[in-house]
Amino acid sequence: MNGLEQGMPLYIVASNSNIELARILWDKGVNVNAEIAPQWSAVTVGKTTYRECALHTALRTGIIEIVRMLLNAGAQVNLPSSLSALSYAIFLIQEDVILPNQAIDLVQTMLGKVSDNKPQLQVPINTTALLAAAREGNVELVLLLLDAGADVNAPGAHKLTCSQDDQVTTLQEISGLRNHDLSFQLAQILLDKGANVNAPASPDRYATEYHN
Repeated sequence: MNGLEQGMPLYIVASNSNIELARILWDKGVNVNAEIAPQWSAVTVGKTTYRECALHTALRTGIIEIVRMLLNAGAQVNLPSSLSALSYAIFLIQEDVILPNQAIDLVQTMLGKVSDNKPQLQVPINTTALLAAAREGNVELVLLLLDAGADVNAPGAHKLTCSQDDQVTTLQEISGLRNHDLSFQLAQILLDKGANVNAPASPDRYATEYHN
């Protein structure tokens, strides 16, 4: 059985929320980082396709208990041959696949499992984890990512265009939030972490402008 075939049992378990079978497989020494054959499944974000492991599957299906079990069983957050599971989790939070009440504890758990202490905080579709969290108004997640080393001035794509040509900083992005109190709170956090108020303006967002 090759490496891609080894990933099938856990893929099926993660897809079907079979927690008891998952425990049996781990007790028997299943490879929790085995990749899944691409003809069965793959991680697709925008126009890019990545190799999938059981951790990706569990994240996408929203089975948080299996995500935790995989992490505790040794599933790698930053697999060199695939998309970082942490980046994928942030993307799924942005897409409302992972619920806000699950997001903080899950990301905190995943950050604690990064073996090289270098979490990959770039999210697919040319944006960043910090920008995605701030865009959703998730203050606790913003603080968590900043404490983990997220670059407060890293540019990312505007949500509507996802274009490399329409890059905004997190500070510029939150200036457009309709909730001005939330926008102010996030701005204070970002400024305290060194956000650049003079970053080049994007076509429709400005770092120092608060508007509807």
